[in-house]
Amino acid sequence: MQYLLNTILTPIGTGPDMIDVIVVGAGVSGLTAARRLAQDGRDVLVLEAQERIGGRLHRVEVGHEGRRALGAAPGWVDLGGQWAGLTQTKTIEYARKLNIPTFPVPVGGKDTFLYDGRLSRHNHAWPSTPYNAKALKSDWPDLEVPKEQRDDVVATWQKIEALAATIDPAAPWTHPEARALDTMTITTWLERNALTPMAAWWVDVIARNWGGNGAFESGSASMLHFAWAQRVSPQSQTPEALLFDGGAGQFPSRLAEALPPEAIRTSEPVLFIQHTSSGVTVTTPRGKYRGRAVIVAMPPHLTGRIHYDPPLPAARDQLTQRSPMGAIIKALVVYDSPWWRAGDLSGNAIGNLDAIELVADSTNPRPGSPGVLATFLTGEAATRYGAAPESERQDAVLADLATLLGPEARSGVLEYHEGNWPANPWIGGAYSTFYTPGTWTQFGKHLREPVGRIFWAGTEVSTAWPGYIHGALHAGEESAEAVTAVL
Repeated sequence: MQYLLNTILTPIGTGPDMIDVIVVGAGVSGLTAARRLAQDGRDVLVLEAQERIGGRLHRVEVGHEGRRALGAAPGWVDLGGQWAGLTQTKTIEYARKLNIPTFPVPVGGKDTFLYDGRLSRHNHAWPSTPYNAKALKSDWPDLEVPKEQRDDVVATWQKIEALAATIDPAAPWTHPEARALDTMTITTWLERNALTPMAAWWVDVIARNWGGNGAFESGSASMLHFAWAQRVSPQSQTPEALLFDGGAGQFPSRLAEALPPEAIRTSEPVLFIQHTSSGVTVTTPRGKYRGRAVIVAMPPHLTGRIHYDPPLPAARDQLTQRSPMGAIIKALVVYDSPWWRAGDLSGNAIGNLDAIELVADSTNPRPGSPGVLATFLTGEAATRYGAAPESERQDAVLADLATLLGPEARSGVLEYHEGNWPANPWIGGAYSTFYTPGTWTQFGKHLREPVGRIFWAGTEVSTAWPGYIHGALHAGEESAEAVTAVL
């Protein structure tokens, strides 16, 4: 304990070992900031708590040994983020720079929809969402759903999109009705605006399963946050249109190639940050590092676990206490081939089931690639099944897949992989942060404000596609520019 006290009280020096910028967190955002600064000639040091770099991007190789023996190439699946949209220009720009090819999400065949035990197949480009009301009105008559419910789904979502269009991306607390919207949950808003249970459930599905929101239950987040999320990460622009050949998990290693190997240190969590008007001292279990500035590239709630001397402003500290991560366990089920296509199914499905609600075909179009279905346990399901053994979660996932797509979902499994993000203490959840009622209006303006020589990055602080790779890249670039202006 005496050592720790001495560490906190040691004055910051300005000797020759001073680093220009220390980056805390080797996710996409931190690596992007470090890369940009290094390209500008700055000395950088990246400190990462985990054994690997990448944060919420993590790929694993798949390929059954029997298939390899027959000469079939192995594939990759992403345990974390995997999609991009055509309007996420920053992601596409970096993919091109880093030589990461993309391919369109698989299409063709009928999507599956299940609600209250009624199973329907219909022709509609995935995702099967109410974002295109015209398409829904022409395609949805095939569904085993009464017309008044279909119409209410569309009408409810159009109200949300209209509200989202009035939100300032950089300052949602300035909305004329910000306080009213921020002090009610999404559930409360739905009770006043959705006329049918199906419309309310549909919004719940989006809150739990779509990337820019956080992956939360509608009773946990404010309506202002939900409207803001639709404004800055608009699902109408189909952000799940592209996949990456070899996985999105290539981004971290490709970004790191621009840095000297000694500039990145893993398994080194940051414990303390001392800061003055002239510099910072960052302390880890392995030692102390002095820098002219520090970029903390982590989800907001994790930034609150670091000790600061002097302490952060109270409002910033309070913000970190009210910014939980979404609860999500991503499951990837690998088959010898995409068998669902033989039955004229797309592999994409939405249904109100016990464990999962959303399924997406993530098969690589390369000949001989294994079939891959991506699905998710989210919100309460992630918490409930998160305490169970992985084998129990797998059984639940496969049972629901079989209900949606057929018995082959259980019988032909080659591999099962999970990204259990709430169980990772250095991340704490996915897709991203969401804000509890009252947080945006009381503390929101402190999310991006630097504190002296401490700057913030991470996908959550972006005003463009937060919760996505684009947001992480954007925030990394902006933090590097802000630091450069000070230095």
